[in-house]
Amino acid sequence: MNMAGTGHRMRRPIIIQVSNGSVRIPSANSGGVELTIANLCQEYRKLGCHPLVIDNCYVELSDQEGLSPEDGIDVLRVRSGNQRSISAGTSLVYKLLRLLGRSKFMIKSAIRIRTIRVDAVQVYDALAAALLSFFLPKTKIVYTHVSSYWPSPSNNRLPRILTRILSPLINTCSIVVVQNRFAASSLIAGGVDTAKVSVITPGLNVTPSQLFKYPHIENFRINLPKLYVLFVGRINHEKGVDVLLESINFIVNRKNRKNIMFLFAGPIGEFEKDGKTDSYLDALTDFVKANGLGHFVRFLGRVASNELAVLYDNCLCLVLPSRRETFGHVIGEAFLFSKPVIATRTLGAEMQIKDGETGFLVGIGEATTIADRILQFVDNPELAVAMGRLANARMEGKGWDKVASKYLDLIANEKTRPVI
Repeated sequence: MNMAGTGHRMRRPIIIQVSNGSVRIPSANSGGVELTIANLCQEYRKLGCHPLVIDNCYVELSDQEGLSPEDGIDVLRVRSGNQRSISAGTSLVYKLLRLLGRSKFMIKSAIRIRTIRVDAVQVYDALAAALLSFFLPKTKIVYTHVSSYWPSPSNNRLPRILTRILSPLINTCSIVVVQNRFAASSLIAGGVDTAKVSVITPGLNVTPSQLFKYPHIENFRINLPKLYVLFVGRINHEKGVDVLLESINFIVNRKNRKNIMFLFAGPIGEFEKDGKTDSYLDALTDFVKANGLGHFVRFLGRVASNELAVLYDNCLCLVLPSRRETFGHVIGEAFLFSKPVIATRTLGAEMQIKDGETGFLVGIGEATTIADRILQFVDNPELAVAMGRLANARMEGKGWDKVASKYLDLIANEKTRPVI
């Protein structure tokens, strides 16, 4: 059977996507792994493949094992202990129980996969990759590395330690895919086989074409301010929302600049289900009230992709003050809308932003510097426009269709492209 878009013949184009037993499919919460799986499955189907997702059973979804369509994707649910999608338990006992649950999930997944004749199994967790390789020795295992525990190329001590630990597990796979060259270099330096490693950057989930799905901005459900700065992402500690609120406080109360609105688009406490996150959200609310920022800050919650396109299209700039960011899809999305990005020096930001040309990079936690960069765009909007245009000029071939084709080429050819 010849697969469209690849030019390579595969015996039976069935691609199985296996979550790590602790992420939720469908991708209602817009997490990175969920979006990757969901988008790849959509594109695989267009290219003539039959994608199947194996995921855990969750209390909030269904307690029933078996096949069910979710978001137009076939999902085979297996029971390995009801887990919340992402929970931030910190005790050692909790983490051990979580590890046992994930291991049980992978073993049960392997048993299910052995009954299906497939071309490849894609997985997003090093432990999962090793377990599946052990139980499915004749199956091609494709491991996609999406860890967010790598701060940046300028702070690589942690990556070196982690890759030394993970490399024996990762080397059990047939193909290893990373999202950028720094991640590839770190894996190889840590002992991962160079011949197995390829770089495939993620696709983008919001594009200017979605503006045409909502052509009448006067009917847009969000009343857009005349001048606003945009944040897109989950409202949590890792994304540095508290830092951005400190920047806003500096702008409003120290600089007395009260003509700027700040819109936060993203799920509010829906993904992390734990007391620690609840306390963080309470602290944000208290900070806004205590500093009189209610008239300048709006938390929009989750917005539809076409609405998000409108938000990108009309903002001054995007701010991403994350403490950790593996890639940062929203940076590329802003670039597609010709908007510059102010971001902290995380891995994803340093890989995408040319400081002073397509946006600004600042130190992690530097609220005052973020505020100064925002005001630089406010006082000189022509600079924001110029940087946005330069950023847009660098965005080509970033669709999920291109990403899916690259994966299928790797799988069909049994050949990877070393990056070093």
